[in-house]
Amino acid sequence: MRAEILVIEDELAISDLICMNLEAAGYESAAFYNGNEAADSLETDASYDLAILDVMLPGRDGFSLLPLLREKIFP
Repeated sequence: MRAEILVIEDELAISDLICMNLEAAGYESAAFYNGNEAADSLETDASYDLAILDVMLPGRDGFSLLPLLREKIFP
């Protein structure tokens, strides 16, 4: 089973580069481009092994997502 990594980054080029490199290294990745989309996803699917989180995001910022990440992914 491959580890799945959550990538929350609002810059499309940076997000694509991170995901491309993760997948080349043998990981699965799921990308979200704003904090609200990521929060909605975490409410329904929290099967990630690691999160790469940008701090400055549209919608909910990275700091406000941390408690949700801790609750849903890393209890």
